Amino acid sequence: ASGLELHSDRSTLPFTGPWLLAPMEGVTDACFRDLVLERNSADQLGGAFTEFARVVDHPLPTRILRRHLGERRFRTPVGLQLMGNDLGALAATAARAVEAGAPIVDLNFGCPARTVNRSDGGSVILREPQRVHAIAAAVRAAVPAQVPVTARARLRCRSNRASSSPARATPPSARSSPEATAGRALSVAPSRINRPARCQGR
Repeated sequence: ASGLELHSDRSTLPFTGPWLLAPMEGVTDACFRDLVLERNSADQLGGAFTEFARVVDHPLPTRILRRHLGERRFRTPVGLQLMGNDLGALAATAARAVEAGAPIVDLNFGCPARTVNRSDGGSVILREPQRVHAIAAAVRAAVPAQVPVTARARLRCRSNRASSSPARATPPSARSSPEATAGRALSVAPSRINRPARCQGR
């Protein structure tokens, strides 16, 4: 589609290693990410993502986005994931995410939860590819060209399988043919990691 590309060249992506910590709602908060990043070198765990920040009908405040990102303690880059359907609010929030320090902005088109889908978010948007394009294009236009915009999607709207290839949107001036960029998700069982006392209740 014009103005949107799924790019295969990883040279401009900020990832430092072959494995990624996928965004997981209720799991990958700043404290959990710190525990995982502390145990895995940046050469192996090349990137992580926040749990999704829900954008409704107005941009999220920068302070909220900074809270999602947490303090930068490791070399591994941490991208900020956004979910919503309001083009203007998502675009403005993405711009603020970059100001807050996000090296990459990820869009959630993969959440299959019925409560999320009923409010027109997550994987339900996959039913209308033109809306996926419109959201990605709006966010792409709102952030600097050097900041990658990726999207997490499922194979189908209600599929139990998530796509293993996150899509990266690049500016219209870059290239024009759609491709796929490979990515491998690191799966970590939260129950197997004991959180320190400072993390309880966050």
